[in-house]
Amino acid sequence: MNKKVVLFGKGTLAIRIAEFLSKSKDHQLVYVVPSLPEPLWTDSLTDWCKKNNIDLLTSGNPDDLPNQEFDLGVSVYFSKLFDEKEISKFKKLINIHNSPLPKYRGANPINWAYRDWE
Repeated sequence: MNKKVVLFGKGTLAIRIAEFLSKSKDHQLVYVVPSLPEPLWTDSLTDWCKKNNIDLLTSGNPDDLPNQEFDLGVSVYFSKLFDEKEISKFKKLINIHNSPLPKYRGANPINWAYRDWE
């Protein structure tokens, strides 16, 4: 049985994860929720979804997901915080972030971590 997966995020890493999930025999990429507006400095997850016929929540709002349970949610540089209602839709929800949270959250977290490194 395929695990139903929702991907949240932006950029090249999110696209690579979407590619992996869309080809997986064990997972079904059921929705992608892009971080909007998408930055111009990286590839567009929205464009990738349209090109590959992947269901896309064009609102970018996780609250617009259907009221059902998903097996896995993957957040990759997603710009919104999940509330309790949104979290409860997932058996598991993981966040991929380039720094320790919550200390180095937001834009350019690696820069702030380097600045504080002793």
